[in-house]
Amino acid sequence: MAAEADLGEGLVDAEEGDAGEDWDDDESSGPEEPDEDSDEEAHASLSAPLTPAAAPTTAAAAAAACGPAVEEIIVLPATIPSPFPGRPPVLRFASPAETHVRVARIEDPAIAAQLKYKCQKVTPNVMKRIMRLAGFKKTSTEGWLVTWGKHMKAEDFRTLAPTQKINHFPNSFQLGRKDCLWRNMSRMQARHGKAVFSFVPDTFLLPRDRPLLRRVFPSSPAWIVKPNAAARGIGIKVVRSWNEVPKQGVIVQRYLERPLLVNGSKFDMRVYVYVAGLDPLRIYLAPEGLARFATHKYSFKKNTAADRFMHLTNYSVNKKNASFVAADEGESSGHKWTLTALFEHLRGQGIDTARIWDEITTAAIKTIVSVEDVLNSGVKANVKTPYCCHELFGFDFLLDAALRVWVLEVNVSPSMHTSAPLDQLVKGALLRDVLNTTGVAVPGQEPGVRTLTAADRAKHVQFVLSGVGDGILDHLTRDDCDTLMAFEEERARCGKLSLIFPAPTSDRFRGLFTLPRYNNMLLQEWIRLFPRHCSQAVETLMAAASAPASVAGRSLRRGPAAAATPSPTLMPCSSLASAASLSTGSTARSTEVRAAAAREPGPTSSPRRPLPTSSHSFSVRATASDASPTASAISSPASAAGTVRASSEALRPLVLPSIIKRSASASQLRSISKRS
Repeated sequence: MAAEADLGEGLVDAEEGDAGEDWDDDESSGPEEPDEDSDEEAHASLSAPLTPAAAPTTAAAAAAACGPAVEEIIVLPATIPSPFPGRPPVLRFASPAETHVRVARIEDPAIAAQLKYKCQKVTPNVMKRIMRLAGFKKTSTEGWLVTWGKHMKAEDFRTLAPTQKINHFPNSFQLGRKDCLWRNMSRMQARHGKAVFSFVPDTFLLPRDRPLLRRVFPSSPAWIVKPNAAARGIGIKVVRSWNEVPKQGVIVQRYLERPLLVNGSKFDMRVYVYVAGLDPLRIYLAPEGLARFATHKYSFKKNTAADRFMHLTNYSVNKKNASFVAADEGESSGHKWTLTALFEHLRGQGIDTARIWDEITTAAIKTIVSVEDVLNSGVKANVKTPYCCHELFGFDFLLDAALRVWVLEVNVSPSMHTSAPLDQLVKGALLRDVLNTTGVAVPGQEPGVRTLTAADRAKHVQFVLSGVGDGILDHLTRDDCDTLMAFEEERARCGKLSLIFPAPTSDRFRGLFTLPRYNNMLLQEWIRLFPRHCSQAVETLMAAASAPASVAGRSLRRGPAAAATPSPTLMPCSSLASAASLSTGSTARSTEVRAAAAREPGPTSSPRRPLPTSSHSFSVRATASDASPTASAISSPASAAGTVRASSEALRPLVLPSIIKRSASASQLRSISKRS
């Protein structure tokens, strides 16, 4: 309990300082960027009408205008269309490292004039180039659509317009500050056991934990001291003597003195983790990252403790060493490699890199889940619409000699410095995929804020109270369809990013959340049916969204097996409950009655409570034989993970636990509905 009580300690001042922002010193002081208008002529011939459904085309005239053709120039449409007819497209972005790819300009002058981004002092050059390629102009006024910069205090997010996007969530310093990260890790260890969150070294917060650290200090030959809210290696040092330990303002971690070495040097791995949204939670992992090497060969002799070029792997530290070798176009040269090159090297040593990547994925998910509740609270209290926020985190992992994965820290503003071709290749593609995934709306076509009906709220409450999503797809409301369509749109444009949460196996993380959320359950059950974005998922949702209420209970069946296998009779849960009790009368109950049932579930003599249905609901249920071989191969690469529940489960009405029905008041249910 003490560990949990400490979570809020220091929150008033916690946002002061760098908060894990890893901006490189020379990013903002580098060569001046050319004006946005300087390349206007080069792009003039690439403009194309705003046609969402247009296919990529080759612009021969544009290639000729650029001089002798070395490679064909591919011109992509200015927008990415939705896979669902009638839903708006989003703006498209391209990587400046892909010199053969261009994005067409929007011809509508009224729309083009609104394409503005806010350029901050720390906005990386690669982001400026991406914005320019997409036709954006930089501005310092209020009329911007996108910005990429430093973190803000939670209350400052309230100034954002519903049409603006920023690359942070309120309260994400809970990951970026080293003291806050440890508070969250220790809280999760206290709740779920240290073995579940064993990927963070033993850490002590000073001055709070100074007496405890004093007792255990002799148990380790060395400790590493880190300031609470610094980045780029500032203030970090390895200590062996108690007299070297500062009195306050730092954390002290057990030093991992036996790291895995490559060519005799210590290294860490910068892995990019992208959180596209919080409710529902969607976490993506970039397939490419960076391995960063210390510039002195590693030794653990006592006289080497002060050698920062040996014990620290930060690029900002090692680039100052005379022996630093910058990365060229090769992926495994110098003191910075791609993760692909590193893993290829490790596989050559007989190391199972698939297991390492799985441990990295698991640690990243658990770390994000540890702050999911405080991030969600920050968004709901300070942001007008969830559309405004998304965040790219830079996780620093270390492998020890036993091939164990450790989380060293999390950066809320990972460096996007691109001084070397290797950085341009990795970070240009990363930011392209991040911007396309988040979905920057075409001006005037931004998503609105959805309002839940009484029936929606009743369904949310019932599943949140049950804690499981089994049966949540038995009928889909209009709000369910909107949520799932937005999810499928996001999956369709995520590029090379890999969705790691939700996943068919995400149930193993369910107990780590502070409270269950309805939309998380909805996506979890959906992704069991469709592990990957595929045409069958799109068709299913299109049918669900267009189905009139009179056919709300029918089952979707596709493929050749559908004709041979009779479809089970499926009904909304309320109809099932009526058929079972034979006493509730017509299932088309009035809105007032449904709302009353949602407001006051109360004690009841019946062990079952029918689930209110909205004016638009649809049942999605399939069996293993429903999908055609082609669709199955696309949507379910892991057949065991994608196995659908037997259709007979659809006939089981959801039952509220009797203890909840006896004790839950209407005010409690309304509170849970708001939080979910």
